Amino acid sequence: MNTNMVYFKKIILFFFLGLIYVNSIAPNKFPDNQILEKRFFEKHHEVQFTPQKLILENFSQLYSDYKNLDQNLYEHYFYDNDGLLRNYFFATNFIFCLFLIGCKLLFLREKSKNLDAKSINIFIASISFPSVLLNISSISPESIYTVISIFILVNFKCFRSLKGALFLIFLLIYSFFLDRGNLYIFITFFIIYYSFVIINIISEKFLNYKYTFSFFLISFLILFFYGKNIFIEFGSIINSEKVEDLIKVLNSLNLNNINIIDLFYRIIYFFVTFLTLFFADFTFSVLSVILILVFTIYLIINLKNRFFYRKFVFLIKSRNFQILSFSLLIFPIILINILPTHAYAKYCLFYIVFLLKPLQFLLGDIKMFKIIIFYSLVSITEIFVLNFYQNIYIHV
Repeated sequence: MNTNMVYFKKIILFFFLGLIYVNSIAPNKFPDNQILEKRFFEKHHEVQFTPQKLILENFSQLYSDYKNLDQNLYEHYFYDNDGLLRNYFFATNFIFCLFLIGCKLLFLREKSKNLDAKSINIFIASISFPSVLLNISSISPESIYTVISIFILVNFKCFRSLKGALFLIFLLIYSFFLDRGNLYIFITFFIIYYSFVIINIISEKFLNYKYTFSFFLISFLILFFYGKNIFIEFGSIINSEKVEDLIKVLNSLNLNNINIIDLFYRIIYFFVTFLTLFFADFTFSVLSVILILVFTIYLIINLKNRFFYRKFVFLIKSRNFQILSFSLLIFPIILINILPTHAYAKYCLFYIVFLLKPLQFLLGDIKMFKIIIFYSLVSITEIFVLNFYQNIYIHV
């Protein structure tokens, strides 16, 4: 089958999956839905840079004879119709995804068509994952940022070429205007990860890997106990107003110094909201939890397969994979210890790339993609059926 046709089928599948999410999930189930709607209508500075707002503003300029058309358009069509606004937001996000895939095929080619196919497959599978799709279908500049962060990670190797580096840096600059807070989190993760890489290189060169874990552990403990001080000092230089607001929120919620048990619960909450379809009203898809357990058992059973076992052993013995896994594990702990309000996984949805790439290596492109689509479909089908019966019960 033609490769472009395969891409087309997968992206159309993502589009219809997204439409199901948008039209099946009640507005109150989206994180911060009321705040996001308010920002959209009040022209919040980050919302102004979204493609959704730029399209409407350019539309109003084309028809300048109709004074204040932009404002009337919001009020008349969107203000009392949350569903229309959400569909418009997602449709624009979908077009933006198409644009990024087109740029990938035109400007960010890798060494072989097979590598290009793997990258696009990972990108589409990532944005189709339940927790990511929930975010992408929200009325928020964060939704565009999430797409960009995932795309950059999937094509991280393209930083090696001048053309690729320029395009990806342009996306990073654009994402700064969309959601600078989440961008800081994204960059901080890589600062921590590459710090561990440097420690590993030094340890390999001078100590023959002796004490490497000890250095990692000491680094983690420093960040754990002094991370908030570092955050306040550096954050005050970069964006003092934002840091002051965050500290005020922590103080008002009495979360400035959380105990170890509360921290543990919030870390569990982070991974639950990341791996499953979990909503802002604390309801969630039970089937998504069951499917995660079934899939884990499936992977364990597959270890009996000699070929799968060899790939698994190769993966876990990889030094880069070990460093990355350690970074992925400790980063939420450090982040939540500094900012307990950031336990919801929407701040780190770029993690999905690090989850799917090993699965792609172990299971192959086709099987990995089918599992993600099936997982996402089953999760939203459960919600759709529950909403259907709930509406019947209310009317009866």
